[in-house]
Amino acid sequence: MIKGSIVLANICHLLSPVRVAVLRDLGKVRTESGWEVFNRGEEAFLPLWLAKELEKRGYVEIREGHLSEVDLAKYLIVERSLPRGKFQNLKDRFYLEARNLYRRLKSEIKEKQLSAKDLLAAIKVEADLKDIISIRMNKIIQVALLGGKLEDFEEQLLLEEKILFNYAKDLFNVWFKEVLGDVQYKQ
Repeated sequence: MIKGSIVLANICHLLSPVRVAVLRDLGKVRTESGWEVFNRGEEAFLPLWLAKELEKRGYVEIREGHLSEVDLAKYLIVERSLPRGKFQNLKDRFYLEARNLYRRLKSEIKEKQLSAKDLLAAIKVEADLKDIISIRMNKIIQVALLGGKLEDFEEQLLLEEKILFNYAKDLFNVWFKEVLGDVQYKQ
């Protein structure tokens, strides 16, 4: 059930617009607002999935920066310094980009003979990702367990985290009701 919700969150991210620079004339392209013509030298907004495909073929360049190893380390430092119940604002597509970064590094390790420095960098990225996810997950579960309301910190959570919060809260409510019967759990 949660897996399906995460799949839908990924689809939502792939459909979200991203800013691109048009490198070669595209002709007519179907967008949300209808058919549009994109010419070389223009900037445009395209769905992420389309922008990625066109970038592979050399037609556009995605202008929004990708998550880097340095970004990840900075996010971790800030997240560690925040108290319980406080979340820093991450990039909207943080988890999608983090997964892509991690997959790219793993692929490079398998395909190439990397130096010890590159291997250590890949290990650090994996550790940083796990730490960020663990810290945020613990905070989310703690807030859900204490009966927090999503509206109180909705702006600071990403779509995947809102899904986790709602599932955790529902799970706690069902568990509490089954274990104690008619006793009302924190809403």
